[in-house]
Amino acid sequence: MEQGQTENNIRLNQNVPNPSHSTTSIKYFIPVKYHSAKIVVTSSLGQVIYNFPITTFGEEGTLDLSKSNLQSAIYYYTLYVDSKKIDTKRLVTK
Repeated sequence: MEQGQTENNIRLNQNVPNPSHSTTSIKYFIPVKYHSAKIVVTSSLGQVIYNFPITTFGEEGTLDLSKSNLQSAIYYYTLYVDSKKIDTKRLVTK
């Protein structure tokens, strides 16, 4: 399996670059058999910073985050598919 891939072929990759100084990209893949998905970015205290609905299924998608919207800190991003938590990764901004 590829980095971040589950047994259901759902994939959430580590953001690149990490740590990020300006813009960072998160690649993901959700098969067409699923109905809803989102990536939620939270602070280290659990506060929701962003909630990105995913509308592309069956092909690789990319979420680009700009550091201009984030303070220097540690954040977490979690992929939810059909309301189920799939994977969480850490994002560092400097």
